[in-house]
Amino acid sequence: MVLPVPHWLPMIRVYLLYSVVTLPCVLRMLYWLITCAILTASANALAEDVSPTSCENKGFDNVYFLIDKNDFYSASIFYQKIDVIDSKTETDFKSLVGERDRSSIYYDFDDLDILNAQKELVYILDKDLLYFFPDREKINYIDNQVTPVSINKFEVKKYNRKISPLDKHPLFSKVKRKQRSILVDLIADISKSPPEAISESLKIELSENVHFIILHGTNFGAITLSRFTISNFGVPNTSLLLKIEKFYNRQDYLMQHERKYLDAFFCQIEERFEMQFPHIKPSSWFGYRDYNQIALENLPSRAFFRKYPEIFSIGQIITLIFIGFLFIYLILGRYSKSDSYRKTSRLTQQK
Repeated sequence: MVLPVPHWLPMIRVYLLYSVVTLPCVLRMLYWLITCAILTASANALAEDVSPTSCENKGFDNVYFLIDKNDFYSASIFYQKIDVIDSKTETDFKSLVGERDRSSIYYDFDDLDILNAQKELVYILDKDLLYFFPDREKINYIDNQVTPVSINKFEVKKYNRKISPLDKHPLFSKVKRKQRSILVDLIADISKSPPEAISESLKIELSENVHFIILHGTNFGAITLSRFTISNFGVPNTSLLLKIEKFYNRQDYLMQHERKYLDAFFCQIEERFEMQFPHIKPSSWFGYRDYNQIALENLPSRAFFRKYPEIFSIGQIITLIFIGFLFIYLILGRYSKSDSYRKTSRLTQQK
């Protein structure tokens, strides 16, 4: 007597077959779901790790983070995810995001007297984003010995007619004539050398992503991700710098609750960055001294070449002559081989 097959047996066989085939897929799916959940939770935690109350009465001072090359990508992602100004607040701040190219040239005496005095004299040229900065060119004299940093700004004006020796100077010729005496007085006590002895010390090329904080058409602060290259004497360096800055000279135009909101906004961005990148140390200022230090680390002889530019020029001439002779040698060698081959072929044909 043959017993009938239970109706549930085929279902068990199908289930076993299905479970064997799909078990790895199910495990992989569960793994990815768990991973995505962890990443999402981490992202949400990062976005909410700084409560508004932690920065509410803390205040804010400008901060700068020099980013290592290993963190370039993650820092760029962080910058892209910076929250815009919340439109639901009681303030009327707006966010304006864009890109710009900037060239900064630092001027100093041969003995770097301005650097040693903890001051900076810099000419800045913005090549893009003119609508963010009406002054496309500017010259700043910066005193780092006071807090906050003191900045004297000079109007840039170029004259076609040369009526004084300073009109031919690479820096003073750019300064408006009525303001030149002010700049001369500022640097008079720094060095025994005359002001016209100042020359180009360091040139920085910057490509920046800028997040401006604007109220009624005026910039009151900015978060900037700056990729910069020190270009003097071919210094091979590209670095990344995050700048979180409020413009101190414009804070008096804000109401108390607006200043409080702006401080809290910048404070939260700073603390989020420090939580994500605890190994990156903050700095209260990043300027001439820091750029110069990076240049010295990458090319220690840069200061020597700047002090004796004729040696650098002679080196360049010798290098170019060597390359020229090498190029001529290679061409003549190739022509000689081709000529020998033609002569050999001609003799072979005659035989």
